[in-house]
Amino acid sequence: MQDLARPEPLQEILISAFDLTKTQAEVAVRVAAGESAEQIVVALDRKLGTVRRQIATSKEKIAVGGQQGIARVVTRVAILFGGIPPLNS
Repeated sequence: MQDLARPEPLQEILISAFDLTKTQAEVAVRVAAGESAEQIVVALDRKLGTVRRQIATSKEKIAVGGQQGIARVVTRVAILFGGIPPLNS
């Protein structure tokens, strides 16, 4: 798992670029950091079905085929705009 601390700027870029909601962007950053849906559920205190829907909607909005696609796009955006910050659990 990548080391991720201030994800807010990256989330704002994802919101602007892909029309993600704040929660979808938060989940997308965590997916890019290598977290599974189950880990995201625990970290964000959400239900598994909710997290899976947020991942699915993010895939559609970013126009990728899977979680690896989300990770690839988010990582590229992060590299272009200063790296992926550490996550706060």
